Amino acid sequence: MEFRLNISRDEIRPALKRLRGRAIDPRPFFKRAKVVLIKWTRETFDQLGNGGSYRGVEWPWFAPQYTRKDGTVVPAEGGVAKVRGDGVVQGRLRPSGARVTSSSQLMRDKGRMSREGGLSSRMDRNKLELRSGMKYGGHQQKLRPWLFINAPSEVNTLRNMLIKSLERA
Repeated sequence: MEFRLNISRDEIRPALKRLRGRAIDPRPFFKRAKVVLIKWTRETFDQLGNGGSYRGVEWPWFAPQYTRKDGTVVPAEGGVAKVRGDGVVQGRLRPSGARVTSSSQLMRDKGRMSREGGLSSRMDRNKLELRSGMKYGGHQQKLRPWLFINAPSEVNTLRNMLIKSLERA
C-alpha cells in the first residue's frame, strides 16, 4: 500500500515562470508535506477510532460476531446473555489475544497502525511516497482508508505550501 504525491506543473506555472533557469529542489516541500500528511493521518485515526465519518470516509464499527437461530445478533463486544449456562458472551478475540470491548478502538489492537501507518517514506526530486511498513497495511487501507487527500481544502493547503516553497527558492 502506498500513497503517491505528484506535482502538476499547470497548477504552479506562475511560480515556475519566476524561477525559470534555476535548479529547484522540491525535497524541502516534500518534507513539510510529509509532516502535514502524517498529521492528517493521525487525526483520522483519532476521529474514527470508534467508527463514523471524517474527512469524507467512513469506518464501520466492528462487525457482529454471529446471529443466533432466534435472530439475536451478538455484537463484537459481546455482552449478550448466553443461551446455555450463566453469564454473557465475551467479546471477539483480537489478533493480539485481547477481547473486543465497548471501549475498543478500530485498527488499534496494538497501536502499530496508527503509529506507523504512513511513516515509511521514499523521496527523490520528482516524488514523495508514503507507505505503510506493515504487511496488512494495504488490506486495511481498502477496508478503512486513512492515508489519502480528499477534500479540496487539503489539496489547496498542499498547493499553497508548494507555491510558498517555490517563492522562497
